[in-house]
Amino acid sequence: MLGDKQTQQVSQGSTAIQAGGNITILTTPASEIEAICNLVFKANFPILREEARLIAEENVQEFVSQLEERIEKVARNIEAEKFRDPDVQACMNDAVQAAARRGSASNQEILCTLIVERVKTGNAEFKEIVLSEAVKIAPRLNAQQISALCTLLFGRYISRNNITSLSELRPMCSVALAATNNHQILTNSQLMHLSFLGVTTYINISPGDIYDHHNEYYPQLGFTSGAVFKDRVYKEAPEYAILLERYNENKLWCLTPTSVGLAIAVAAISQYASDIDFDLWIN
Repeated sequence: MLGDKQTQQVSQGSTAIQAGGNITILTTPASEIEAICNLVFKANFPILREEARLIAEENVQEFVSQLEERIEKVARNIEAEKFRDPDVQACMNDAVQAAARRGSASNQEILCTLIVERVKTGNAEFKEIVLSEAVKIAPRLNAQQISALCTLLFGRYISRNNITSLSELRPMCSVALAATNNHQILTNSQLMHLSFLGVTTYINISPGDIYDHHNEYYPQLGFTSGAVFKDRVYKEAPEYAILLERYNENKLWCLTPTSVGLAIAVAAISQYASDIDFDLWIN
């Protein structure tokens, strides 16, 4: 796939775009993806020692394979013309460079999810802007930070209406636990760094009780206080209790996710819940 920089020939029905070299945009998404990623790699990594070049090539090939597989699964919802959009190509440029440099540490699955969502049909302009920004930031987060974002999303915003018992929350909480399986207590510096990257805002305020807060989500259950709610959570939905304790341990009451942070968290959770809708969170 990757070799010396060269000009590719334009065949009938294709379009050549200049981007540090000529790229032939073909008629199928898979071929376009590989051609774009190939060009991006050659344009941005022209001088590497042999060992580094081979590792970078392997990283890019792994990313391309994942992206092609994801595109094929949702092909009916993809707007192929978007691969000719300079902004989409710039977005892929960011993803390929990150994948080449950091391999699996670049959060390739999340990058693939964000790019696939970026080229779907019917996207609003604001959503496309947010997704492009998320592609730039996601590779700069480690697994523990992404877990914290997912925990923050759950702790702040996710609930289910009209449940009649806390045990009904267990399947949803199991998904959230899977998405936060790299949980680790973050230092204040690490929390503030999330704000530096633009995925959260940070305000060091005195916390309220997370159980009081979540008890307000379910008034129909009739619990008289957060303490009573906490006791019942531990008994009826232990997964829920684990998530709320993770929220407390990381002092996530100090953080509010930005639109970019929400996009990254939703992309991470979507690896475990295929029916999650980006449009509910980025609008």
